[in-house]
Amino acid sequence: MDILRNKEANKIRNTTMFKGCVHQDSTCNGTTSDAHSIQNNGILNKLADENGKVMCIDFGKAALYRNIKLNKVGRGKASTFTGFCNNHDSKIFKPIEEVEYAINNNKQEFLFAYRAFALSYYERHSSYGFMKEHLDLKRKENSADLDDYEKSVLYYKKHIEYIENLRIIMNKNLNAEKYFKISTVILDWSENYQIAATSMFFINKDTKGNIINDPSSYLSPFFFTIIPQGDRTIVLMSYFTKDKHRYEFLYKQILEAKTDMQKIFISNILAMNVENFFIAPSRWGALPEETKKLFLNILQLTGGKEKPRIGYFNELNLFI
Repeated sequence: MDILRNKEANKIRNTTMFKGCVHQDSTCNGTTSDAHSIQNNGILNKLADENGKVMCIDFGKAALYRNIKLNKVGRGKASTFTGFCNNHDSKIFKPIEEVEYAINNNKQEFLFAYRAFALSYYERHSSYGFMKEHLDLKRKENSADLDDYEKSVLYYKKHIEYIENLRIIMNKNLNAEKYFKISTVILDWSENYQIAATSMFFINKDTKGNIINDPSSYLSPFFFTIIPQGDRTIVLMSYFTKDKHRYEFLYKQILEAKTDMQKIFISNILAMNVENFFIAPSRWGALPEETKKLFLNILQLTGGKEKPRIGYFNELNLFI
């Protein structure tokens, strides 16, 4: 293991993180906020232990030791990203920060999806910044894999262009209050499993193995949020309303499934796609060791790769 090289990579990563406002306009106040992708007061504070810590993936340590595991992180630091100015961070998300989610509230569902997108925008721009900086180093070193890496950076640049267009669309819909542009399938379970998550990604296959998103054609983003609220756990699965035919499987294969099967499907989605994941230390500690090991193995093995169908890992259930 080349620890020095991994430390250098972490140093580059820290200097190329995106800092700005996803909703940049004339009302930005110029001060970048440490925004939370998961509510600090209302969700993280209820997951935290007596020391104010939650369990999550520490990717700084993961990059250093090439091993993904959950670590305790203070809730003030957990889920933060520099994706908004103070003005927009405080104003845009008031309806979901100050008021509990109400089932079928389209405005709140849009805002949860918007925040999932904003985090993804931040992550992808940060990754692209890192790749460009790393490319410069490879050029100076005349690295043997320089050609392949240049192709990877060029490919990712095209993805960034797609994400930038998505930003324009999401902001237009937000500004015009066209919340109906996002549709949401809701799972509402009668127990608080002390798990929270939010992310935007592109589902590869449904539960039957049918292709949902083919990278060589039109991509349709999927916005995913888990809300531990009161004595319940609520899962929001959102998508652009115009793509409703593509996401029919959410209704037919997941919403209509038995609750135990729903939990396996959502556990699979989490493990294969979601890095922005938080769980109460007591809940993580109470999970069977084989469940924790399976979850981390799936996360490590499927990251950045083609995914099997949802439910392929039929022994994984985090909601027990």
